[in-house]
Amino acid sequence: MKKFSIESFALPRSVAIALVGMISLSIIGYGIRDIKLGCPVHAGLAVIILGLAYAIIAVLLFLNERGYLNRAATVYASKEGNMLPISITIDCDIYPVIPFYLRLVGKEVEHRKMGSKVTLEKRTDGNLYVDGVEVHRYFSPNQKDGKHIKGYDLLNELRKKQVLNACVIDALFANQQMIPEDWKTGLTYFWGTIFYNPENHLCVEYLYWRFGRWRWRYRQLDEDWYYNSPAALCEFILP
Repeated sequence: MKKFSIESFALPRSVAIALVGMISLSIIGYGIRDIKLGCPVHAGLAVIILGLAYAIIAVLLFLNERGYLNRAATVYASKEGNMLPISITIDCDIYPVIPFYLRLVGKEVEHRKMGSKVTLEKRTDGNLYVDGVEVHRYFSPNQKDGKHIKGYDLLNELRKKQVLNACVIDALFANQQMIPEDWKTGLTYFWGTIFYNPENHLCVEYLYWRFGRWRWRYRQLDEDWYYNSPAALCEFILP
C-alpha cells in the first residue's frame, strides 16, 4: 500500500497550506460560536480542538517545505540566468531535510557521507555530474525483462556503489533547473539515505515528475522495485 505524502497531490503546497489554515480558523470559529449560543461546552471544545489539529497540520506542512528548509545549495549560473552549464556547491556530509513524518534515528537508518564540498553540475549535454562524474540511473538486472526485486535486496546490491544521498535530492528539489530532462520518466531513488517511516519500516526517498511539476515521496524497503525505479549513482557504468 502506498504511503501518504502531500507531494502526491497536484495542488501547490502554498495553496494547500492556506486551505488547511482557513479550514482550521473556520472550525475554531464554529466551536466558539456554539459555546456562545449555549450549546454544550464539551461539544464546542471538541470542535475547537479539531480546528487546532488542522492548524497543527498546516504548520507541519509549512515546516516540511523543502524550498524553505534547504540551505545546502548555492547556484552559479550565467548572466542570462537560464543558460547552461549551471553548477551547485552543496554539503553532503550534513543531515538532509527530514520530513516531519520520517526520522533518521535508529540502528538501521543510514546516511552515507559524500563530502562536505560537492559540486553538482548540469552541463550543456543536459546531464547531471557530481564532481565531474556523470550521474547515471542504475537498474539492477533483477529490474529488467519483467523481473522485480525487494527493496532490502536492492539495498544490499547497491552497498558497493556510489549512490547519491538525500542531500542531493534536497539540492535538486530547491534548484529544479538542475534535474535532467530524461528523469521525467520513472522514479529516481536516492539510496544513500535510509529513513524510518511512521510505521517503523525502513524507506528511501525518490524524485519524480507528475502533473507538470517535480515531486518527492518515499517507498518502504519491503516493497518491490520494478523497471521504472532506478537508483541515482555517480560512477562509470559499463555498457
